[in-house]
Amino acid sequence: MTEQPFDRTTFDDFELNGWVKRISDKDFKIVHRGGNYYLESSAGYSAFIFIDKNFVFEPHTQYVFRFDFRCAHRVAASLAFWNGPVFMSDTLDAAPYWAKMTVPFNTTERPDHSMMFILRWAEPTDGPPISVDNLEIYRIPPHSGAVDHVLAGGTGTE
Repeated sequence: MTEQPFDRTTFDDFELNGWVKRISDKDFKIVHRGGNYYLESSAGYSAFIFIDKNFVFEPHTQYVFRFDFRCAHRVAASLAFWNGPVFMSDTLDAAPYWAKMTVPFNTTERPDHSMMFILRWAEPTDGPPISVDNLEIYRIPPHSGAVDHVLAGGTGTE
């Protein structure tokens, strides 16, 4: 994608950029390691990230939500509007290095939405944390070619 993102959160300087934590501060936090800022869950059975953010979208328009994640175990991921459609409810394979995921979605007639994003263990385990970075939303211009409505993975930064 060559256009500027509609919204981008990199967690630089410990900034959530309007995303709100929906579970306690001890369950996940922004960390700074290796010159990179990212959101990280606690380790073990409580590995869980739940955030949401209010947006004003163009009605009846296609967008793409992209994010990088890293976890040594399978992760259950969800992306949805509060009281609205669910765009992703899927299990992501383990990614010991950063992996980029893409989730296309369409907006409804309402322009204002609160989007929730959840990552948690796919099955109970006592392992390392879940990490997420580079939350980006892009508007897909009309007639620019179809984007499949499936979860698509790719290589992220290592």
